[in-house]
Amino acid sequence: MNKGAAFGTIAVLVTAMLVASMPTASAQLYGDANEDGKIDMRDVTYVGLIILGKKLANELADANQDGRVNVGDITYIELMILAKGGGTLKMGMPYAGEYGGDPTLDCGYFPDEAATSNVVCFTHRTPLITFDGDANVIPWLAESYEVSDDYDTLTFHLRKGVKFADGTPFTASVVKFNLDRIITYGFAERYGSLPVFKYYDLTEVIDEHTLKVHYTEGWLSLPHDFVLVHFLGNFISPLDVEPAWDIEGSLKPEKMYNGLGPYILRR
Repeated sequence: MNKGAAFGTIAVLVTAMLVASMPTASAQLYGDANEDGKIDMRDVTYVGLIILGKKLANELADANQDGRVNVGDITYIELMILAKGGGTLKMGMPYAGEYGGDPTLDCGYFPDEAATSNVVCFTHRTPLITFDGDANVIPWLAESYEVSDDYDTLTFHLRKGVKFADGTPFTASVVKFNLDRIITYGFAERYGSLPVFKYYDLTEVIDEHTLKVHYTEGWLSLPHDFVLVHFLGNFISPLDVEPAWDIEGSLKPEKMYNGLGPYILRR
């Protein structure tokens, strides 16, 4: 089963849960973080800005109505959007060159630090693990995961049949390429002080769908920290850089949106 079909199944299952919990037409529209009368990816971005301290929190941003605004609300809003099915998402994108950004990097913080904005992380990128509404770490692209007893190794078991938008298979070797690219090259200078960067040792490919991410030191919040650094889920195909499989290679402009997220780029 391809990833599109998998997400279609997830959307159907989530719809039943959301129908019971979503407000009526006369009630407040929880999830409408920017208060424009509808729920879309702009609300995901708005909640992200609240978490970063760039916007003030409001009642509608608490999508899952648990009394706080956090990454759980981002996940909840995304599921609400997926549950609707179909539709077209339109958004304007900044050009990195005008702002001194590096267009060879795969995804930057909103609004204009790289060739794509942070919004694309939610439409075209998908993480290995994420948070549920209670901030518990749950598998996503990974079918399951384990943390070693000394908290210095994460083992991921990938979902089978997942493919990039162009049909390229998503494998453990692809994950290794991306983690090496992001941690040791792409964001190393800027985020090198973060534990998931600072203590990174290597990624070991066990088989096509299994890998281990090793750290030189362990810490209790390892899986949570791995989720919080959301751009660790900005997976690209190693065939989309020049030279192919080179972690320092430049991402081909026409492949910028060849991702694993719920959307594909039409034009």
